[in-house]
Amino acid sequence: MRILQLTHKPAYPPVDGGCIAMGRVLESLLRLGHSVDVLTLSTFKHPFDSKAYPSSDQLTVRSVPVDLRTKPIDALKNLAHRSSYI
Repeated sequence: MRILQLTHKPAYPPVDGGCIAMGRVLESLLRLGHSVDVLTLSTFKHPFDSKAYPSSDQLTVRSVPVDLRTKPIDALKNLAHRSSYI
């Protein structure tokens, strides 16, 4: 079976409980013989490192860089609006 795993941060290296859980799911799927494609967000706080992921012919990992840092000028401009800055 071919499976797509979407993650909000890279699963590797396993630095917290969320990363450990995402990594264990990925490892379990690979162990069961599934072909897994992973799409993850790469942020300033959680950068993507392709070498940290396990090497497997059944695994394809791609990342999308996203800038989630707060920009002070944009935040100040948003004070005049009734919508959320986020």
